[in-house]
Amino acid sequence: MKTRFLLSTFALLVAGGILALSLMKAQNAFAENQAATARKQLYFGKEILPDNVLYPVIMAMDRVQLETAPDYERVFIQMEYANRRLEYSEDLLIQKNDDESLIVSTLTKAEAYLQNATQESLKLNSPNSVKESLAKTIEYHISKLKELAPKFTDSNRSLVDHLVEVDTATLTLLK
Repeated sequence: MKTRFLLSTFALLVAGGILALSLMKAQNAFAENQAATARKQLYFGKEILPDNVLYPVIMAMDRVQLETAPDYERVFIQMEYANRRLEYSEDLLIQKNDDESLIVSTLTKAEAYLQNATQESLKLNSPNSVKESLAKTIEYHISKLKELAPKFTDSNRSLVDHLVEVDTATLTLLK
């Protein structure tokens, strides 16, 4: 019982440390990029999007959840985060957000989550059901990225096209 209490306390301290580090990094990022910060807003609604001042706090909490999750659960959490970021990108486009770099950055992070989930799934030698779920998620992202690409300027469209290529290559790794 005492060991369990000590381990729980230790885990709580580690989680607090991760949260504190994430918040400090977010604060540094805000300080370094004042132009982007000036475009951030404070609003309270159904979802907090990447253009919200509170977004780094939400991402820090997500990071703590990801870091403390068991191995197999991490794959599914990363798929969820990838889908959420893709949805955030679409929402920003619908809102006619002028900061295309923010939208592309959000898309890039979504695809990074998928890449990490794939690598982790392969490393763990996941069952076929997990790989199939991951493949379906990647296929969904590819179709959404192709749908969104024409809405970007030429330079950013090439980045979105590159994300499609990376996802396509990742899909072949799973099959």
